[in-house]
Amino acid sequence: MNSSEQRDFEHITPTEEEVNETIRQIRARLAEVGTGSGANEPLSQGYRLALQILTERSEDYTGIPLQASSEKAKAITVLAINYLKGESSREVLLDIFSD
Repeated sequence: MNSSEQRDFEHITPTEEEVNETIRQIRARLAEVGTGSGANEPLSQGYRLALQILTERSEDYTGIPLQASSEKAKAITVLAINYLKGESSREVLLDIFSD
């Protein structure tokens, strides 16, 4: 692997400002999907948990199965933790859609 390819695999931990902007965007996303009734419930729950994770700056995967009731909600929470660790982008975290 050459140095240019290596850069593609580097983790870039988001700055405080970037995390705060992501929190703002998740709040806007939650306003779009509503309270989480019906088909949007897993999406809403996942983003509410992601908001909690980002606000607390939690990088711990152990509590996810206990809090998230669907695979989609679990996936969103994992993406939020991965984002904090620099392993996933904001765009990936915000690009989840309802069924």
